[in-house]
Amino acid sequence: MPEAHPRGSRFAVATLSTSIFLLTALAVALAQGSQEGATTTGVSTGVYTSEQAERGAEVFLTSCAGCHGPELQGGFGPQLAPLGEHWLGGTLGSLYSFVSSAMPYSAPGSLEPQQYADVLAFVLQENGYQAGDAELVPDAEALAAFTFDTPAEGADDED
Repeated sequence: MPEAHPRGSRFAVATLSTSIFLLTALAVALAQGSQEGATTTGVSTGVYTSEQAERGAEVFLTSCAGCHGPELQGGFGPQLAPLGEHWLGGTLGSLYSFVSSAMPYSAPGSLEPQQYADVLAFVLQENGYQAGDAELVPDAEALAAFTFDTPAEGADDED
């Protein structure tokens, strides 16, 4: 007769499986977003506005901080500040596609498209990317023109 596993073990396995799935999906999205030969602009050039990041901070605290932590330090979900080097070269379009279809974890795709773009602006700001004059648009194809590069030195001091 097989041994019964405690309920907690099943939950832990389900949580681990879900986390692995989400991280794999993110990696695939980033890999697909890399467009060789396409003209792209680095995120460090200022691709969002300060006002957009402020709106994104509000959405993040209510919809994302439960998993990613109020300081983006991670928890149930991965750390978002600082972003890992594996993000370099990926596009905002692929990240937007992933986040807008798979997040928040408890209700995937439940935010308005503009809210997802605003949250991305907040995450960029918290990672030292400078603000610019135009907002990120909630359009994966348009956002594919922007690639993650290294934030400009001193960008944190400007806001």
